[in-house]
Amino acid sequence: MKRACKRTALLALLILAGGGAAAWAEAPLFESAEAGDLVLIGEAGLWTDIAEGLSTGDRRYGHVGILVGSPGDWRVIDAGGPILDDGAGVTERPLASFLGKARRVGLYRANLNSIQRKALIAEATRAAADALPFDKEWRLDTEDAVYCTEFVWRALNAATGEESVPSRTVIAGVERITLGDLVASPLLVEVAATRRE
Repeated sequence: MKRACKRTALLALLILAGGGAAAWAEAPLFESAEAGDLVLIGEAGLWTDIAEGLSTGDRRYGHVGILVGSPGDWRVIDAGGPILDDGAGVTERPLASFLGKARRVGLYRANLNSIQRKALIAEATRAAADALPFDKEWRLDTEDAVYCTEFVWRALNAATGEESVPSRTVIAGVERITLGDLVASPLLVEVAATRRE
């Protein structure tokens, strides 16, 4: 009950302050952004709470996508959507839509050369064009469906030809990639982070 009241109060403050997703998309955080960067968000909601709870290490975020486009026309490709619906999967959407009700936003950059960065974007774009469905079982052994961190992991692996997330979390006897595992990758560096709480 106390948590629900806190969330309601935070939402009211955000509405009164006029802070919305569009404001996030224009934030100084994205002034240093490059196509191929990873955008991580933490927002109020059950699925984010679950994702944050399952992560080891860094628990600031509950979802991730790959930034594509250019300043003024940033878009994000991610594996998400209404998870329990059949329409959930890999899609491309405007950055402001991706940021939605985010209370925390992080920008990470993979240490890639220009060819690898283009390959990362091409792999993400292909997955969106193929409309890969969301992996409701959160399993790494199914390549025809992906969850958010698995989608990014697969795109990074395709771009580099190497294992991008060497440490994984075992949950219920199954190896999975959490957001904590992803941000702990030696390939990634945090470029910027901000919060609105």
